[in-house]
Amino acid sequence: MRSLNTLLMILLLVGCSAHRLNKDAQAASDRQQWDQAAKLWQQIVDQRPHNTRAQINAERARLQASLSHLQQANFYFQNSQLQEAAFEVQVTLGYDPHNQIALDLAERIREKMDLAKNEKSRPEPEKSISSFPALEPSHWDPIDLIIPKPQDVRQIYTMLGRNYGINVLVDSEIKSEKLAVELRDMDFIKALDTLLILNRHFFKVVDSKTIIILKDNKQNRDRYDNQIVKTYYLSNVTPKELKEHLRTLGDLKEFGVNEELNAISIKGTPDQIALADRIIAANDKSLPEVVIEVELLEVNKSAMREVGLLPVSTIPGQSPYAIGITADPADRSDDDADQGGLRGFFPKLNSNDILTILPAVAINFLKETGDSKQVANPHIRVTAGNEASILIGQQVPTATTAFTPIGTTGTNTSNQFGGQPLTTFNYQDVGINLKITPRVHHNDEVTLKMDLEVSSVLSSGLQPTFGKRKVSTTIRLKNGETNVLAGLLSNDERRSLSGIAGLSDIPILGRLFSNDDKVIRQTDIVLTLKPVIVRGPNLTESDFAPYEIGSLSLSSLFRGKEKGLEAKKANKQLRVEGDSDNETPETEAQPVQIRERPQPKPATPRERIAETPTSDEDMPSLDYSEAEVPPEETGPENPAMLAFSPALVNIRKDQIVDVQVFLANASGLQKGEIAISFPTDLLAVEAVDPGDLGVSPQRRPLITPAWNHDQGRISLIISGRAGTDPFSGSGILANLRFRAIQNGASELRFDQVRLIKLDGTELGGQGLNAAVEIDP
Repeated sequence: MRSLNTLLMILLLVGCSAHRLNKDAQAASDRQQWDQAAKLWQQIVDQRPHNTRAQINAERARLQASLSHLQQANFYFQNSQLQEAAFEVQVTLGYDPHNQIALDLAERIREKMDLAKNEKSRPEPEKSISSFPALEPSHWDPIDLIIPKPQDVRQIYTMLGRNYGINVLVDSEIKSEKLAVELRDMDFIKALDTLLILNRHFFKVVDSKTIIILKDNKQNRDRYDNQIVKTYYLSNVTPKELKEHLRTLGDLKEFGVNEELNAISIKGTPDQIALADRIIAANDKSLPEVVIEVELLEVNKSAMREVGLLPVSTIPGQSPYAIGITADPADRSDDDADQGGLRGFFPKLNSNDILTILPAVAINFLKETGDSKQVANPHIRVTAGNEASILIGQQVPTATTAFTPIGTTGTNTSNQFGGQPLTTFNYQDVGINLKITPRVHHNDEVTLKMDLEVSSVLSSGLQPTFGKRKVSTTIRLKNGETNVLAGLLSNDERRSLSGIAGLSDIPILGRLFSNDDKVIRQTDIVLTLKPVIVRGPNLTESDFAPYEIGSLSLSSLFRGKEKGLEAKKANKQLRVEGDSDNETPETEAQPVQIRERPQPKPATPRERIAETPTSDEDMPSLDYSEAEVPPEETGPENPAMLAFSPALVNIRKDQIVDVQVFLANASGLQKGEIAISFPTDLLAVEAVDPGDLGVSPQRRPLITPAWNHDQGRISLIISGRAGTDPFSGSGILANLRFRAIQNGASELRFDQVRLIKLDGTELGGQGLNAAVEIDP
């Protein structure tokens, strides 16, 4: 008996615990504390994996938490708070690792932090546009080409090529024209391009170290210009969509299309192919995607009152308001030959054979009221330009009858004598039908083309009657902005009075001989729409920048520029001293004087990190492996990050608020201590609960909380479990519950962050404080 009682008590405690967990999770969702809600719903799913409702709510909470942190990351990024933005992006990717908007934002943060460190941006590798030889100069350092006195242009070409290790051959058609130039701070591409334009020449690549200079005319272009074929495998656009762009802008006329591979092959000159590269790169972008949060509330109210006298007929098919007499002789035989009367002219008819018909009377005292509410909160993910539709309701059958002549084929909608009726049923959607088509703008705004139709059945029967309300509009909202559509109110009122003619018209007394029927129906619909951009086209600054068509082919004909340069690192000045009257023969080398210009010594990565407050060290564990780091020195390991969520605690006096302590980028954490200070005059600690860090209980370290309200201090002691590996990753470290006791403004601060690895070395940690604002 005692064992049974113990078992019942355990089951009762487990049930109470599960009920409380469900209640806390729902409360966190209602308060829109999505981090806490995601944690609690996930705990319920872990305990009861087959709980479908908990799985749906957990997924919804994760999505909302991801979107919330992404919006916060965008806010920090726009205000140049790169550390905070990086942390929020890391949290977003923890909830949704495939969020393309967050991945793009992480890349933009990395680029901006690299720029803040004054590092030379890593050039993007140029795409090879053909299998023809590409030039490989010995270095890419800019020079000053100063020729104060006119010199032979052929000699200038030769001298420029010699400085970069390129053999320059000049066509014999080019005359010995004299030229004086002064070109400063130009590399080989720019200097050569400037000289070619100035003299109306062009060049052809012979091999990786040799070019030939030719006159720029149609004959030479036709003879020496290479014809290149390149195939582009498209990811987002179709070849049909690109053809018009390439035909109009690039003057390209020869295409080959593979619909199955979604590829297009183009034939043209190097200039045309280089232009096609830029056009295709700018247009082959992924279409934006939007999550549309729809919240629909439909409220129905009905009231009916039926009061008064109502006649009731006892004979089926007879009106309750009919009265009269009928003859019914008792001795009438059914086989009487006189069927036109009752025994001739009613012989022997007496009062016993007469029946008087009077309707029965019933009194109605019926009153009926009803209220109903229908709430729907779907989340729809849709690609920009495509239509998303939602139908909340039912399908009502309607009958359609056609008459088919007997013995013939075909149908005829008219009723013909001897025709055979054929009845078919069509189902019509009745309820709330919403269609939305989004369009994403490049300034993070969304245009929604919306069609809303609300229909209902007004009367049923063989041919039901439908009521319909329809709204079509186009609205433009900011990313995350909520729009409310209300006022679709339907108010139907019907009143009828039935009674005995004459008697029901008597004032006051007429109510005793009549029946009053009154019906009122009200329907109100409130619709909220909130678009959130989850994937963008990933437009970069180069997509918006204009470019010169003639310079595209030049850059595509060089190889190795992105590798940096193995030769001389100092800028040089190339000056030709000579006299026009005393020219040196073309076969002799012209004297060249090279003077180095001092360059500032580049700072080491450690010096740059020390000088720049917004460095990669301040950023959580985003993948920045592509950043340039000299091989002889590697940057220090990224420290762990601690932050409060939300970053702004804004509540009213006497309200309760939950604040999560989030740990990111922890690597090999074995033990540690974290001290948090809070304003004792504004906040009082209600509870401090350890977090789950996003891992199972067996893998997470032990977290022991303690707090002292008088000192305004909260301590979190971290210690590793025996037999488990050190913790690595990100998650919620603790949940702090405060009660606001006084209005004012202050902040939550990390006074001490001490995190230690298994070998006893400091992990390093940095905390981001949170602002506290309490309103009266």
